[in-house]
Amino acid sequence: MDVEKLKWKDVKDYIDRLNSKLRIIGSGYIIIPWSFETKSYGNNMSNTLNIVEPVKVINAIGRGYEGIEQITIPKTTKIIGAHAFLMCNKVSNIDIPEGTISIDLGAFARMSKLEKVVLPSSIKCIGIASFSSCHNMKELVLNEGLQEICKHAFEECSIETLVIPNSVIHIGQGAFRRCGKLKDVKLGSGVGCIEGGIFSGCIELENVELNEKITTIPEEAFWGCEKLHNIKLKEGLTHIEERTFKECKCIEFIEIPNSVISIGTDAFASCKALKRVIVHNIDAEYRLKEAKLSQGVEIRYVAN
Repeated sequence: MDVEKLKWKDVKDYIDRLNSKLRIIGSGYIIIPWSFETKSYGNNMSNTLNIVEPVKVINAIGRGYEGIEQITIPKTTKIIGAHAFLMCNKVSNIDIPEGTISIDLGAFARMSKLEKVVLPSSIKCIGIASFSSCHNMKELVLNEGLQEICKHAFEECSIETLVIPNSVIHIGQGAFRRCGKLKDVKLGSGVGCIEGGIFSGCIELENVELNEKITTIPEEAFWGCEKLHNIKLKEGLTHIEERTFKECKCIEFIEIPNSVISIGTDAFASCKALKRVIVHNIDAEYRLKEAKLSQGVEIRYVAN
């Protein structure tokens, strides 16, 4: 069956002949319509999607796979396209083969039973909202080779520990927003740009290790991280933007390095446990007036 000339009628006929499995064979890609449904054959239910080599690009229009429990992605795959497996709610495990380069918009979003994701080193880009709202996903393994994590990529997942590889350069807006079980984060040495709201609403987050390449902590980056108490700002940081640490209720101490030249409005608002701030730059000390520190916070200027 030639995938490049395949029509949905041909696929439906193919399902009827196989009875229990949907196998897509070819060298191109197929867009599977919104109305796809699993079918029962007596006591058997079609619950396996087996995409066979040499398919290279997998594209689909989302919501059709509610009955599928198992998905096989061929080793020839290069791109997993937009909404490819959106809302495959019975799939608990997915094996993304080495050689896959890109995961596009919402490809695995809202897979409510997905528990673990291991991404191969060949992946260069994780697309927008590609794993968002996978509420049961507790374990995420990212390998060296990955370069970009796009906005909302893992928003509202249940990841507990996050290690960003050194090869990652850019992490998009809200990439890990509202990951309510995330406790520890280590950013790799290559990360130079993080965007707004990256960890906002991570209510269990306790420890974050930043690197020397990050020059700006963007707006709302840690807003509402109620248990965050251990974060070290490193020399080289220049800007702390608006509401960056707002409502981080467990931070007791923070040291602002000499390189910081601006602190945004409400940067430390409602940090109720904050007791002491050490500042190494007199300009930053002045800017703290806009940061809305709680009353009684000791501010100490230390000249370098």
